[in-house]
Formats: sequence, structure tokens, C-alpha cells
Amino acid sequence: MSNAAIVSVNFVDATVAVLSALGALSSAPVTNLINPHVGKKWRHVATSSWVLADLGSLKSIDSTMLAGVAGPPTPSFRVRYSTADATGAAGDAHDSGVVSGLPYFDTNYQRFVYLNTNAVSARYARIDISNIGSPDVTPYVEAGRWCVGDRDVFATNFASGWQRSIVRGSVDSFGVGGQTFVDLRRGHEVTLVQFQFLTETERTTFIDTISTSIMNVGHLDMLWLRDPASANLSRDSVWGYVDGDLQLSQQFTANQLYTLQITIRQRL
Repeated sequence: MSNAAIVSVNFVDATVAVLSALGALSSAPVTNLINPHVGKKWRHVATSSWVLADLGSLKSIDSTMLAGVAGPPTPSFRVRYSTADATGAAGDAHDSGVVSGLPYFDTNYQRFVYLNTNAVSARYARIDISNIGSPDVTPYVEAGRWCVGDRDVFATNFASGWQRSIVRGSVDSFGVGGQTFVDLRRGHEVTLVQFQFLTETERTTFIDTISTSIMNVGHLDMLWLRDPASANLSRDSVWGYVDGDLQLSQQFTANQLYTLQITIRQRL
């Protein structure tokens, strides 16, 4: 297990970023990958496709995620970062090769998460998605949200007693005879953790980035990685936002260490 990490700056969301894809339905364009609602998806009716982000300039990248991936029952992926090739195919900064299954993707969670060991400098990020199964319906690939960024790893991991709650979204109605009628709705995940030894540097860098975004804009979507070394990154990550208050406190002013309690709620 490795220390938890957060990707708080998503280069795909920057105003200078330009997204493209091999193909898309007119009702499900590639720009849906920056729509805050994961359920608002990009879709291409094909057995394989790709998405490409021109980030506008060279960026330090070590993490990428696609949320809401659906279509192929057993998809494969290929992540490439390029410095100058506008097609993204060169992969001169990094090329994952074809990957599938764990630890990168679990259909139960519909999140593809790929983490580099070391950050690379690249302008173009590309993900190829291929169908290596046989769907029962017309082949298609789709995804609802894309994140490309440079993760910040906590120097000291969160304290024991962390919580992961699966919140049931369905609504129950009770009939005259006592029957239960269930209006089925998707659930979501909520993760609560506490860090007891947050450093001054962490407080004034990425935690301050999150704090100022919440203060000045009111909201920030981010990628939470409970364990970047997990054998199932789909399960042990959350694409979401700070639910409630971001609680930072200092118990002893002499040592410049802080306590941080944070709750991350999954985006749907």
C-alpha cells in the first residue's frame, strides 16, 4: 500500500485544452468529457475509438482517468503522452502499450485509472479504447469524464478509522397492503478520511488549491486515490468533490503540523 494522493488540477478542464475523438454521435460529442455530470457521455458507435486532448502547452502528467466507461464488456486501453505530435500517436513521452483489466479497470466501478510511476512532460494526451469482447448489442464505446493531471501524494498517510460508505439512491414506496415498491436509482460512494500530520508545504500548495477553488468558485471536482499502488484502482479511487466543509486544524502551533478531515463524494 502507498500513501493516498489527490489530483486537484485537471488539465482537460483548462480553457486552452482542445478535445477531439475518432468519432462521436452528434448527441454525445467528445466535449461531454468535460461536462461535470459523468452520466452525460461521449459515445462512438464503433468497436474501437480514441480520445485526444491538446493541453495547449507542455504539462507535467502522471495520472489519467476516464469515468463512466461503458460499451465493451472487456475493453482494452492504450495511454499515450506526446510532446509535439498533434495526433497523440507518437507517445514519445510515454506509451502504456495495450492494457486491460485490473489494476486499471473494473466494470463494477466503470473507472479507468492509469498512473505513471514518474511524471512526464507532454502536451498531447490520448487514450485508445478497443472492444476485445463481443457485446450483445451494436458495438460502441463511451465515457463520461476525463481527468489528466499530476497527483500530489500525502507525505504521511491518513489515520486508521477511515470510512467508505455506499449510499443507496433508490427510493422506497409502501403500498396499502404493506408491499414495498422500489424506485431503482444508482447509489454513490462517500469516503471520509483524516490526516493527522499534514505538513505546512501540503497546506500551502495543493490543499490551498482545493480550498481557494471552493471559496472562489464554490466547487472543485478531483480524483481521490486511496491507494495508488492498489490492485484495483477502479475500486480504490473516487472521482468526486469535497462534500461539506474542508476541516483543517492545528493542534500544536510549534510544529507546523495540521489535522485535515476530508469527505469525498462520488460524481455521477
